[in-house]
Amino acid sequence: MKPIHANLLLAAAVMLALAGCASKKPAAGDGAAIEERGASSGSATDGKSSGAGKDDVVSRSLGDDGDGSGDVAGAPSARQIFFDLDQYTVKPEYQGVVQATADFLKSKPKVRVIIQGNTDERGSREYNLSLGQKRAEAVRKALGVLGIGEDRIESVSFGEEKPMSECHDESCWAKNRRADIVYQAR
Repeated sequence: MKPIHANLLLAAAVMLALAGCASKKPAAGDGAAIEERGASSGSATDGKSSGAGKDDVVSRSLGDDGDGSGDVAGAPSARQIFFDLDQYTVKPEYQGVVQATADFLKSKPKVRVIIQGNTDERGSREYNLSLGQKRAEAVRKALGVLGIGEDRIESVSFGEEKPMSECHDESCWAKNRRADIVYQAR
């Protein structure tokens, strides 16, 4: 098979896999979490309002089963792990974020997480999807080492599609090379 055909097949497979991961917006009260983006929400990393609009990520619970074990309230506020250029190793300074996530998940057996891998805009679409997946998988594996079952962790790649910052220099690219942790009630 020619390399171009293999790349097209890989791209098609990745697109189909991502389409299969798409989810409907849950109805209020069904116990699921929603990721909100908006100018009025606070930053997921520092809790301060930046007014930056789509740069802010917040996850909230829409319901609970009554015993609190499915409620995402009280989840750690640090929900992002940043990576170096072309890297997918969780750096030591983010081990605390991974540990806090694992501790919270252990205390809330009905909560699960989606790890969303992201990249900056440089590189091909296929390369960025692959790198974003490797970043999400690295965080998933780190949580697994800390005792969190694979059935409670989903890893997906958005590649360059969900930038935190849209300027075209290193200060923005560094913000876009990340994995976001999104909590969901089961």
